[in-house]
Amino acid sequence: MAPPAARKLKSEAIARDRHDPEGRRRLSGPPMRTFFNIAPAWGVSVAAQRGLLGWSAPSTYHKYKAGQVAALAYDMLERISLVLGI
Repeated sequence: MAPPAARKLKSEAIARDRHDPEGRRRLSGPPMRTFFNIAPAWGVSVAAQRGLLGWSAPSTYHKYKAGQVAALAYDMLERISLVLGI
């Protein structure tokens, strides 16, 4: 486990990225790709996937699934992190 000072620095960096669209854009692709790989393996329906992602519009969902991911909102990143933590 990292020392407390290192954990604090990492936490502060994540907090900065939370409010920075460029930081969120950089952080958005990998978790979304992982989500779309895990969800079908778990048998999660498209409707349930959309629900887990915060009920984005169907067209937005399909853009994300096709890899067209921009800067996701922080709440969506948090939702994905909670799913990946299961």
